[in-house]
Amino acid sequence: MRSEKWRHRPIPRNRPPVFTALPATGTNIFDGLKHATETLHTFSVTDSDDAVNCSARVPENALFEVIAGVASRFTINVKAGVTLRAANGHYVINVDCSDGDNDVTATFTQPVIDTPPSFVSGIPGSSPNVSDSTVTQMLLGKFTTTDPDTACSVTSPSTTVYEIRNVTSPVNVSQPEFEVRISSTVTEAAIDFNDQAVPLTLTIRCTDGNPVNVITGTFNVNIVDEREILLRSGSGKQPSGVC
Repeated sequence: MRSEKWRHRPIPRNRPPVFTALPATGTNIFDGLKHATETLHTFSVTDSDDAVNCSARVPENALFEVIAGVASRFTINVKAGVTLRAANGHYVINVDCSDGDNDVTATFTQPVIDTPPSFVSGIPGSSPNVSDSTVTQMLLGKFTTTDPDTACSVTSPSTTVYEIRNVTSPVNVSQPEFEVRISSTVTEAAIDFNDQAVPLTLTIRCTDGNPVNVITGTFNVNIVDEREILLRSGSGKQPSGVC
């Protein structure tokens, strides 16, 4: 009778793993190249009687990984060396976990926002002394920003006398380079030493196309009298009667 009772005793059911502290959506991160592993979120998966393994599903696992930590804790990370793009929208990561008998899945959505550009070098900047007789396509200086999508322009005090040009082959493709130049269309009168302050401060505006990602900087242009340059270089003499 006793053996018959044990023979009909139900086998305990293997319970599936349970996710804890894994929200549907993570906090915003910036796009761009990830030079090092970046942890997005830490969560737990509990199972009363089995060890649990978790991973990111294909194709998300090319960009993201799930790493086991202490006890039942796991982290969702961005892999080092990958590039995330805000233009792609939110990244949806399917996290699969298994205890060997039961498989469970959770979805984690990672918002990626546009990284605002910043000046790396050259801004604030200043040109060398420029003769007021030099009026055509003269290079005044260079500067570099951080965002490959950056476009820059001169916004004041003159948007026609001075211009910003892109360097077609920058040293680092992820850091675009720009040239501050005197426009080829200006006349000598437009940059006459007697008509403007020295130095003349240009306001340079840069944006990556996102209306909220706008930065400004200054660049000083030193337009000086041609006669002064000749005197300083010793290649000319001050005319008689001039103090």
